[in-house]
Amino acid sequence: MKELNKTYLLYAGCLLVAFFPFFCNLDAIPMQLWDESRLANHVAEMLRSKNWIITEYLGQPDMWMTKPLLMVWLQILFTKIVGINELAIRLPSALAAVGTCLCIFYLFSRKLKLPLPGIIAVFVLVTTQGYVILHGTRTGEYDSLLTFFMMAYAGSFFLYCYEKKPGFLSWTFAFLTLAAYTKGIQGLMFIPAIVAYAFYEKVVWSIIRERRFYTGLASFIILVSGYYLLREHYNHGYIKTVWQNEIGGRYSTVIENHGGDGLFYIDLLINDHLKYWYLLVIPGFFAGIYSKLGNLKRITVFAGLYALIYLVIISCAKTKAYWYLLPVYPFLAILVSVFLYTIYMIVDKIKIISEVMTRNIFPVVFLILIFLFPYKEIVVYDLADKGDIYQTEDRNNFQLFLKDVLHHDKNVDGCDFLDDGFQQDIFWYFLVFNLEHRPINYVSRNNINPQGKLIVFLPDSKKFLEETYNAICLKTDRNMVTYQLNGVKK
Repeated sequence: MKELNKTYLLYAGCLLVAFFPFFCNLDAIPMQLWDESRLANHVAEMLRSKNWIITEYLGQPDMWMTKPLLMVWLQILFTKIVGINELAIRLPSALAAVGTCLCIFYLFSRKLKLPLPGIIAVFVLVTTQGYVILHGTRTGEYDSLLTFFMMAYAGSFFLYCYEKKPGFLSWTFAFLTLAAYTKGIQGLMFIPAIVAYAFYEKVVWSIIRERRFYTGLASFIILVSGYYLLREHYNHGYIKTVWQNEIGGRYSTVIENHGGDGLFYIDLLINDHLKYWYLLVIPGFFAGIYSKLGNLKRITVFAGLYALIYLVIISCAKTKAYWYLLPVYPFLAILVSVFLYTIYMIVDKIKIISEVMTRNIFPVVFLILIFLFPYKEIVVYDLADKGDIYQTEDRNNFQLFLKDVLHHDKNVDGCDFLDDGFQQDIFWYFLVFNLEHRPINYVSRNNINPQGKLIVFLPDSKKFLEETYNAICLKTDRNMVTYQLNGVKK
């Protein structure tokens, strides 16, 4: 019973550690342009149309973002719990990140009986800047959820190799299916590593003889192909577009200017996204390989093999984006934790310290000092409420203004907004206003009500209104101006 209570306390500790990096100020920034807002538009359009199979954008099937629907369905679920807002869109990503931490800790603690390196790995992961970032765990996009399912099926296969229990093969295929339902082909990118690890563990023959391998494989093929065929039935041309976008196009050509050379991801890890820990990855691998603890060696080979093969695969693709690195971070965190745990054990066994002190606190002090600054920096980043760095100040202020309107901090009911080249992040707010039956609309320059109230945010638009209409400025909020129009100027 004592051991069980200790384990639950450690799990609670992992959750507490993860809370601030993943959840602090999660809904502070407004809806972000590109993937997050596109998914958010899918959610709003699906809630409006009640079509649960086809994602839409501006009322038409979306053939630009063609990923499967699991993330959208989860976001819809959270809108039912917390409302249609930024938090509902981002909660699946944040909770998936917690799930990834628990997966890592479960492997170390419950199965390998090494809880401390498990806790260290969680600390490394939550202080990895490339992981806790926009396009990562803190925005409503695919990659955090994808990372959780990829870690889950990789971990399930590791446990099958470790314990030889057929049930873990079933879990491997279940999580593999969910990964494919999250982001299509990218969810399958650990399969080469699984094959390599199966040969390393000499379990290929036992897998071939296992009935659950064939039932799991059949279920995976039926469920995944069934979804794509169903979507194709209701959305003709979908499969062809998926092939062009996700397989032929993205891997063999540069899409949307997301290019880079073969060292793109290594440079990114070293210079920014893994800057506190990259020097410890290779030492961690060798420390684990030569460890006298068999379990530590086993998980080191597991993490090193998956990280290496995945990095080679994405580095060979022509299209490169920093968020493609997310699935590799848990494995790099494991390797770093092996090194830090090795140092911890060395410091713990220094005889001079044990002879002088009744209790050796230096190993704990060592870990606290190692993590203090990286953890503080992540929390400071969260508190800074940083949005997309490419946004202009005027546009960012407009996003914040609409966010305040959404949360009823500003009342603009009955006003129109001038469409100054709106994009998907802005359209989402108006979709939500429509779903909430609030009389807030956007209009083009050709559809302005000459006797209405109009809100604009760009200098050129303000100039256009003042030159074209009898426009009285009612109020100004940062760069947003509310006008009362009294007819067209003669």
